[in-house]
Amino acid sequence: MIDKEKNKLLYELNKKLKINPRDFFNTLGGLHDSQIKVITVDIIKSTVQLYIDDLYSNFIDLPEYRDVKNIYFNIKTNNLDINLDCFNKEEIYIYDIEVNNDLLKIFISPSGYIKVTFEEIYFSRSTCPQVE
Repeated sequence: MIDKEKNKLLYELNKKLKINPRDFFNTLGGLHDSQIKVITVDIIKSTVQLYIDDLYSNFIDLPEYRDVKNIYFNIKTNNLDINLDCFNKEEIYIYDIEVNNDLLKIFISPSGYIKVTFEEIYFSRSTCPQVE
C-alpha cells in the first residue's frame, strides 16, 4: 500500500471519521490475527464495541507493519448475531472480516463469529479498559 493511503487511513482513524468499511478492512488484510480484548454490547443504544489490540497485526514481520495501534471499533446496529465458542480460551482473534452492503461478518479464532447488520461503523483510539 502507498504511504499516502496509509497516512490517510491513520488521519481518518484519529478524527473518528466514517469510512468505507469494506475498503478499510480489505486494506488491513481483514484484521487477520488481531486480538479482540473486549466486546461490549449496549442493547439500549443498539451498539457493539470491540477493542482490538493491534490494527496492523496482519502485517507483523512484513515491511508494511507499523507500530502497534490499538483501536475501538464501534458499530451502530439494528441486528446482531454472536456465536462465540471460545469462552474457555483466554484470547480470541479475528480470523477474517467480510463486508457485504450493510452486513459485517467477523470470523473468530479459535471458533465463532459476529454478524452485524450495521447502520454505521467508526473507529476511535483509546486505551484498553480494565477488565476484572
